[in-house]
Amino acid sequence: MALTDSAIRNTKSGERDIWLTEKSRRGEARLTLRITSGGAKIFYLRYTNSSGKRELIRLGHYDREGKKGLTLKAAGEQAATLKLLYQQGIKDLKKHIEQEERRRQEEEERKHTGTFESLLDAYEENLEGRVSKSDVSNIIRNHVREAFPDLCKRPASQITPGDIREILARLIEQGKGRTASKLRSFLLAAFNQAIRSKFDPTTSIQSTGFLIESNPVAATPALSQFNRARDRTLTWKELVFYHGVLLENRGSALHEGLLVALYLGGQRISQLFRLRPENIDLGSSVLTLYDPKGRRHQARPHVLPVTDPVRAILERRLQLNDEWIFSSHGKKPVHPDSGTKLVSQISGGRYSMGDIRRTCETFLGDTQIMRDLAASKDLRAQIQSHGLNGIQDRHYDRNLYLHDKRRVLEAWAKRLQGSGGGHE
Repeated sequence: MALTDSAIRNTKSGERDIWLTEKSRRGEARLTLRITSGGAKIFYLRYTNSSGKRELIRLGHYDREGKKGLTLKAAGEQAATLKLLYQQGIKDLKKHIEQEERRRQEEEERKHTGTFESLLDAYEENLEGRVSKSDVSNIIRNHVREAFPDLCKRPASQITPGDIREILARLIEQGKGRTASKLRSFLLAAFNQAIRSKFDPTTSIQSTGFLIESNPVAATPALSQFNRARDRTLTWKELVFYHGVLLENRGSALHEGLLVALYLGGQRISQLFRLRPENIDLGSSVLTLYDPKGRRHQARPHVLPVTDPVRAILERRLQLNDEWIFSSHGKKPVHPDSGTKLVSQISGGRYSMGDIRRTCETFLGDTQIMRDLAASKDLRAQIQSHGLNGIQDRHYDRNLYLHDKRRVLEAWAKRLQGSGGGHE
């Protein structure tokens, strides 16, 4: 029976399915309508595949108004597209459609998993457990994810040096050259990680969707002009004042943490604030920090002596039975940013946490301050856990320098306490 709107309207359903088919030449694909015994009217394209078997491709329900289904005209247009493929020699239409849909889904998945944003996600995920993760995440969120949302949706393989330049230029124009320099190093590392991970059997990063051939960040200048070494050191008077303010506020996890950092020769607060009870052995008078800096898969233990003023603080804080030694509420450690802000408040913005660490190293080697107990450059490096990445330090030199560290840090604490800063 011919396929027209009037034929469809006038054909009543029966006990068996009724088929209305458009007129066409033999061997051509045809648009057909099935009227079921229940009254449903469904469009199909009928054709013969390459094996000579008749097949049907469902197009949709019939609706004369086109509101809840296909009009005859719309069904004819869909059928015309498939007929053209059939005429071009694609006889297995159903198989072809399935393959195209699978390819489309794979392409969509590739676009999703291979976006610039997913590359940043993978990079940040790989930093899990490292003290630098918070700083990295904050800078990337503020200056890439939120500042360039459309760029984040693009495939990572389509990010160009010009895009990277635009990201960094915005920061430099805002007078944030140091942040721009940091962000450049993060982005350089993120793209390098994605490139390497395709061939690195030890990595857990899945990056097959990125399809990156070269690092677009490498083409941008290193911004070294914003990375000048800082050389601010406190005067002894300033350091004594800083020490005194911390002593006046004993009992606060933040103030006591900064005191311990100072007594131990200027330790990194990002490491010290993550000190746990199990990292302390008061019987042997030692504590262990974990230094993740550099290209290490595992943080390096940094063993330090527990001097008398440090012991007094630790004994008091261990009685709290908190998960972290320096914690305001027991469940989370004090955040390093809190220490940074407090130092700025104490100094009125004249010096920073990094300046205090630098000052400690300077004075530990000063014969006028330490007299005959001034520490050598190598010993100061051992105390502050920096510059210890050579082959000898990594593999052969197992000497923890504990005796020398204890001797110098005991004298250092007495020097601080004997300068009008009070006693523990």
